[in-house]
Amino acid sequence: MAVVTDNGANIVKAVHDSFGKKRHIPCFAYTLNLVCENSLNSPKVNAVVVKCKEIVKWLKRSVKANDDLRNVQAAAGVAEGKMLKTILDVKTRWSSTYYKLERFIKLCSYINQILTSNIPFCYLHQHYSTRDSK
Repeated sequence: MAVVTDNGANIVKAVHDSFGKKRHIPCFAYTLNLVCENSLNSPKVNAVVVKCKEIVKWLKRSVKANDDLRNVQAAAGVAEGKMLKTILDVKTRWSSTYYKLERFIKLCSYINQILTSNIPFCYLHQHYSTRDSK
């Protein structure tokens, strides 16, 4: 018999005390989640994630931008049922950040078209570009 747990010190100690160290197996999925969260917190990666999140939040809040996203996809020949929307991540699930970034990359050419034609958002985009170049 073995006991699989997260890496919480209190749980690990309880398992070690009750069953011995050889009976404890750290949960691989939980450990992988910690590694991914740690990676997302590195300054360079986090800067990209934050920028993408700001753009996605703006696209989700703006009816015009959302319509523009549909229109540029339609103009590119994407069928109505195949059009994609952006995905906003959930802090407690690193995989949702992965899905957000994956979808952002798929929509990148369309999003770029929208950003270049939207003056209010371009100001925000220039703010990031100016800040990052210092």
